[in-house]
Amino acid sequence: MNRDGKDMRFGRKILGIVLMVGILFFIMTTLNLHYFFHLDALLLVTIGTIGYALANTHNKTIFAKIGDGAVYFGWIGVLIAAITIASNGFMQNKLEDLGPAVAMMLHPLFYGYFVRLITKVL
Repeated sequence: MNRDGKDMRFGRKILGIVLMVGILFFIMTTLNLHYFFHLDALLLVTIGTIGYALANTHNKTIFAKIGDGAVYFGWIGVLIAAITIASNGFMQNKLEDLGPAVAMMLHPLFYGYFVRLITKVL
C-alpha cells in the first residue's frame, strides 16, 4: 500500500475516534457531566486494565489486551457494586437511594466499554 493510502486510513481512523468521543462527551455534557464521573470506578477499571494488559501473555495486540481488560474490570466493578447494594439491605428500603446506587453501579461498565470502543478501532 502506498504512503497516501496509509495516511488516508490513519486520518479516517482519527476522525472516527474524534467523532465517537465527541458525541459521547456532548451527550454527557448536556445531561450533566458529573453524573458520569466516579473516581473509584475509574481507578478500578484503569488499574485493573493495566494489570490485565501486563499479565496477559497471549499473542494479542496491546490494544486488544487493554480493551479486554477494561471490559472484564467493568463487569467486576458492577458485580462488586451489586453485592454492596444487596448487602446494604437494598438501601434500608429507601427507594430514593436505590436509583443513584444503581447509577454508580453502572459506572465501571460504562468506563470499560468506552475504553473497549476506542481500542477496537486502534
